[in-house]
Amino acid sequence: MAHNTSIYTLFRYLILAKFAHVIAPLALGKPTWERWLSGEETREKLRKKEKLVKEGQQLEKWSLFERFDTLSNDALQQFPILAIGVILGTIARIDIVLLNILAGIPLFLYILQSLVALFAGPSIYVWTRRVTRSLTLLAGLLMIYLAAGKLEKTILLLI
Repeated sequence: MAHNTSIYTLFRYLILAKFAHVIAPLALGKPTWERWLSGEETREKLRKKEKLVKEGQQLEKWSLFERFDTLSNDALQQFPILAIGVILGTIARIDIVLLNILAGIPLFLYILQSLVALFAGPSIYVWTRRVTRSLTLLAGLLMIYLAAGKLEKTILLLI
């Protein structure tokens, strides 16, 4: 039963990831339905801006809405690896404290990155975005690695 807290943390992460693009327009006073109606157009603009970010151009022109939208997209892209890690960790009975810490790291980082999106400059935002994506991937892979090691020992004991 104690392992359910890591699953709750995972759901909190998903909720943050999924609804960050709804929170940003509301905070800016923009109706949410406008965001939903122009979803594809916005994503196409973001893809073009992603190329500019990689080239280091026009970072200062990113609006707050676009920052939150990329934050949401990043979090949703990282979600499957975290979900696999939490599920395998729960099955393998990894230490609950360790599993909660590893599942909570991405949640904390994305909350921190949303604060950076609100208050920091574009270069700091891009840097924290890279760090957040890397550490989220690392946390997910570490959960999978620990679960695989523990499951391997269990299987070897059964044989």
